[in-house]
Amino acid sequence: MQTLRSIFQPREFTGKHMLATMVAFFGVIIAVNLVMARFAITTWSGLVVPNTYVASQEFNEKAAEARAIDALGYRMKLIPNVDGLEIDFIDSAGNLAIADSIIAELRRPVGEHQDRHMVLTRDPDGIYRGAGE
Repeated sequence: MQTLRSIFQPREFTGKHMLATMVAFFGVIIAVNLVMARFAITTWSGLVVPNTYVASQEFNEKAAEARAIDALGYRMKLIPNVDGLEIDFIDSAGNLAIADSIIAELRRPVGEHQDRHMVLTRDPDGIYRGAGE
C-alpha cells in the first residue's frame, strides 16, 4: 500500500508550473489572433467602392436609371447549368427580346477578386447562352 501512495502522491505546484501555464494560455491566444489577423488582411481589402463620397452622389442617378429600365417591362429568367449560364430575355409584349449578345457581369457582393464577365450569344431558339469558366 505504501508503494501506491508514493506513486500517486500529489506534487507541489511551483512558480515554474504557473509560468508555464500562463505562457501556454496566452501563447495560444496570441497565435490564434495572429492567424485570424493574417486571414483578415489577405482575403479582403475592405474596399467596396473606390470613393464612397462619389458613390453616394451617384446613387439617386443610378436608382432613376434602374426605375426607367424596369418601366420598359423587360424580364429575364436566369438558368445556371453545368455548361455555363442561360438567359431567357422577354420584352414587355411577351416576345423574346432581340439582341445579338448579352454581356453578363457576375459579381461577388464584397470584393472584386472573383468577379466574372460572360458574353452570352443568342441561339436559334432565342435563348442566350454563355460558357462558364
